[in-house]
Amino acid sequence: MRGGVIENQEPKETVLQELPAAEDKGPAEDVRTVFETGARGFLLIRCASCGKEYSFNAKEPLEKSVCRACGSVTQLDELAVAELRCPACGRTWRYRTNSEEPEITCRCIKCGEEMTGRWNGKLRRYMPRE
Repeated sequence: MRGGVIENQEPKETVLQELPAAEDKGPAEDVRTVFETGARGFLLIRCASCGKEYSFNAKEPLEKSVCRACGSVTQLDELAVAELRCPACGRTWRYRTNSEEPEITCRCIKCGEEMTGRWNGKLRRYMPRE
């Protein structure tokens, strides 16, 4: 051994492996954004036939809703945003609604207290009543 080099040892050959040629798959895949139709989330719906209000949480986008009281179908088009704050627990819930009343009410999901929202024409949405 001399100066850190071992004598009588031949240098190792470096073996290069050839990689397979990339296959031509044609043009890149066409990826498009799909916009969902319908409404989902917390909905506060007023029946078009009997006028009763009911709320539910739509897990999948819905384009129409069936009234629990009379069974008629209400289309879910152009829903307004309704922010409702619970006076008891302080939580704020965000609904979408088809109501055209100046004031709407709904029960708090957490504690069951009644929440009220008033229509704000400038913002075009229901805001919590203070």
